[in-house]
Amino acid sequence: MHVALLTLGDPTRLTGGYLYQQRMEQLAPRFDARVEFMSLPDRGPAPAVAAAPGLLRRAARSGAHAVVVDSIAAAYLAPWLAGAPPIPLIGLLHQLPGGIGGNPLRFGLRGVLDRATYRRAVRLIVPSAWARDRLVTQGMDAGAIRIVPAGRPALAPPKTARRSKPVILCVANWLRHKGIHHLVEAFARLPAGSATLHLVGDIGADPRYTADITRRLTRSGLRDALVIHGSIPPDAVDALYKSADVFALPAENETYGMAYVEAMAAGLPIVAWMSGNVPYLVRDGKQGLLVPAGDVDGLTAALHALITNQELRRRLGDNAGRRAKTFPTWEESAAIFFGTIRDVAG
Repeated sequence: MHVALLTLGDPTRLTGGYLYQQRMEQLAPRFDARVEFMSLPDRGPAPAVAAAPGLLRRAARSGAHAVVVDSIAAAYLAPWLAGAPPIPLIGLLHQLPGGIGGNPLRFGLRGVLDRATYRRAVRLIVPSAWARDRLVTQGMDAGAIRIVPAGRPALAPPKTARRSKPVILCVANWLRHKGIHHLVEAFARLPAGSATLHLVGDIGADPRYTADITRRLTRSGLRDALVIHGSIPPDAVDALYKSADVFALPAENETYGMAYVEAMAAGLPIVAWMSGNVPYLVRDGKQGLLVPAGDVDGLTAALHALITNQELRRRLGDNAGRRAKTFPTWEESAAIFFGTIRDVAG
């Protein structure tokens, strides 16, 4: 089975949605399938819309049995789908219609276009029940939606020796909805020298937001207490998971939350907002400490509780590791993913 996966920009990027798709492409041969990435240019809306008809023609000429549309490309393809070849179309929703944040007018327009694409799809693949329920409230057909979560990594609980100063780890690209600014603010309120914060992720994803974070770090005098790694290979991220003490990511409206699952698989207690799919992954007081979205005081208190109480860290971390084992493996998720496509590809 040949699957054309239409996306935006470089499909080898080290971010959640792209990593999900890379894992499916790697596992495809085990399910007698092949995934071919086809990308729209990531240079703004106009070039992407202009390139969309050609991309659809390329998918048709490729002999693909099904076309999977990444949610970040859905809006740009919408105007051209009426004349597209009759190949089964499947939406792959790493984010809900409209995307996350940004200009309200652009968010609204993109939401309209996204939904237009998804209404032409025979199936919609989402990573969580939380995302499915929100799509249904927006008028999407519940019968067309299939849940295919990201797989849990094969990470063992941390075995490295602990330091006297706990390490807090955050893995996320520097985008406003990831809440890095909230985490920096909360960390600045902790007693000086009480912990170290490691930030992993693309610092150039949003230059204006990066400038905002840089200003906050300069004002707070935190530079000596932070390690900014930037975007690093997955094996280097795994090593940081294994050597950290606490995972903190106050992101808004995560449709799944791959980083939380990776951290839990490494036996790390979680600190996060009670937002999006996170409460479905992490139970407050069981595998981590969750606080209402935007409550920086609560975020500070949760971090302080974990860095000062080794027994609490151990208990929540052990619970997190056990909870992670209940999530599907990548191979189990891939079986559902390719099974869903094969059902409609004939």
